[in-house]
Amino acid sequence: MGLLFVQRLEGDGVFKCRRCRVDAASKDAIISRDFYGRSGRAYLFDHSVVPQEKAYDASQKYKEGKFILERARMWKDS
Repeated sequence: MGLLFVQRLEGDGVFKCRRCRVDAASKDAIISRDFYGRSGRAYLFDHSVVPQEKAYDASQKYKEGKFILERARMWKDS
């Protein structure tokens, strides 16, 4: 199968995956709290440890290199 490499984030306010509790992003990387995803409210992060995707729609190009994580799918470790 392969090895799973998990990157740990240091500091307070680390957002984790609600399902597997793996670190996803730090509160220091939040650019905007005014985003909506498929399941509701979301945050826009400058950097994250999750893979990124390419934007194919010209109106969505500003999101390239940034990450949108939905609040409903995250758990905040304080």
